[in-house]
Amino acid sequence: MRCASNDTAPKELAAVMNTGIHLVANFTWDDFVYWIELSDPKVMGTVVTSPVVQLDYHNWDMELSSVVRGMVDQFNLRFATPVDLKQKATIVHFVAGLIRATLLSPFISDEFVFAGFKMITDH
Repeated sequence: MRCASNDTAPKELAAVMNTGIHLVANFTWDDFVYWIELSDPKVMGTVVTSPVVQLDYHNWDMELSSVVRGMVDQFNLRFATPVDLKQKATIVHFVAGLIRATLLSPFISDEFVFAGFKMITDH
């Protein structure tokens, strides 16, 4: 993070934050309809250092996890309804007729992402 006392003052390095994030993303695509749900957000291993000021201990992992959890909740609320791409554009509806039964899902088999489709010529 770089900051300055005003817009014209040169910015100086105030703090450096290194962190890790864990997030489960369940994404499914079925017949040109997709939906996504995020869950289990965690921020971990956060280390904040500053060459300018002395920093006291702070539980950054807990604080940042709360922020990310709120973002994930808002994302899930916004994208709770599946999106049908066939309704968005006629060309997609045409392609969906050629490439039928498209599927991309992590829910078919544990620890695998299943992907497949049928062509118009398949029976």
